Amino acid sequence: YEAIGKRIEELRLQQGRTRPQIGSKAGVNEHTLYTIERGKAPNPRLATLYSLADALGVEFDDLLPRVSTSELTPEPVNNFETPVSII
Repeated sequence: YEAIGKRIEELRLQQGRTRPQIGSKAGVNEHTLYTIERGKAPNPRLATLYSLADALGVEFDDLLPRVSTSELTPEPVNNFETPVSII
């Protein structure tokens, strides 16, 4: 959740908005928003994250960390333990 928290903070700062402003609009208290932004919230509720996205004027997906395709490594696929002969 740390990456999501960093993304929320990044979006909030880009908009020049404070935690109380975003928290008030999302129905989240300032301390909760602080713990989410710092990655200290052990398991933030999905509804809370959706409310924060709405308060920031973004889609929920925009809160998710971005992964470049160069960071993705396909895993080899081997569905057969032993060779199969077909007669």
